[in-house]
Amino acid sequence: MTQLKIFACIVLLAALGAPASAAEFKSASGAVGLEDRERMMRSYGEYNLHLAFANAKGEFLAGVRLAIRGADGRVLWRAHSEGPYYFVRLPEGRYEVTAEFGGKSHTRWVRVGGEPGTLHHFHWN
Repeated sequence: MTQLKIFACIVLLAALGAPASAAEFKSASGAVGLEDRERMMRSYGEYNLHLAFANAKGEFLAGVRLAIRGADGRVLWRAHSEGPYYFVRLPEGRYEVTAEFGGKSHTRWVRVGGEPGTLHHFHWN
């Protein structure tokens, strides 16, 4: 019985220290066209990290590659945006978001709370 308890403790500790899998985070991407944009905005409150992508002229971009790292530097989430908006529900905390488009990347730190926050804009020249 003691060996079983030790094994159970090891499994529990390993699970607590492991990064969350992508399947654990709810996300949505899109906003190509008016109807899709309206759908995304209706779901805004379901997410606490909101990203938007555009070029210097203000034209929306799709196909942006994303990497979200925790404060410890580990990659928690990788994604490919299907449209100019990308929303995700993350645990509260501080994250480093890297967005790449056309071979150029932008990185910034964001603080994510329990409630929906602001829309973080990424622009490319």
